[in-house]
Amino acid sequence: IVYWTFGDVGRTGWDQIGMLAAALAVMLAYFQANAWNYNAISNGTATASSLGVNVGTVLITGMFAASLLSSIAVAFVGAISFVGLIAPHLARRFVGNDHRQLLVASAFTGAILLIGAEVLSRTVVSPSILPIGAITSFIGAPVFHDLSQRWVAQMVEKTQAGALPAGTLCVRHLAFAYGRRTLWSDVCFEAHAGAVTAILGNNGTGKSTLMNC
Repeated sequence: IVYWTFGDVGRTGWDQIGMLAAALAVMLAYFQANAWNYNAISNGTATASSLGVNVGTVLITGMFAASLLSSIAVAFVGAISFVGLIAPHLARRFVGNDHRQLLVASAFTGAILLIGAEVLSRTVVSPSILPIGAITSFIGAPVFHDLSQRWVAQMVEKTQAGALPAGTLCVRHLAFAYGRRTLWSDVCFEAHAGAVTAILGNNGTGKSTLMNC
């Protein structure tokens, strides 16, 4: 029961590691091939559809691939909580929101987090070994709580009386790319009702794409 509830990487052998590595390589290649689609979807499903992305197919296929990879990992090591939930948010702080870098960074961040948790589980109360899931929960719960509090604080700050006048369009840290070509990143601006807002730039710099977003 403890094994399936908290997980244990010590029970895996090289055969299981090889199968996991092969599954990860295939799935990561798939997600990297669709990184542009995920960048488009992150700007809204309507925007992604206008750019030619089959949103329904991409989302369903992505969820199936992620679920398959997760089920293979859980079958070998049990359920280790918070790794897949916290790693992408931590990676995003270092590489930003571009999925071309974020996907790989999330995989490495999750691996580092899991290795660190395994080391702690074997050394904190040595020679006894703590369940690795208890360590990841101990690390992940406060981090997830901090992320949630930051998000709530940002929402409250934006919606407080006088923070943003009625009819204000607020854009923060918007990025967009066509394939490997980044049109713009970290775009922040506010457009107020009744005011004239001009977007200036050379041809092909993404002015119309920004308006569609």
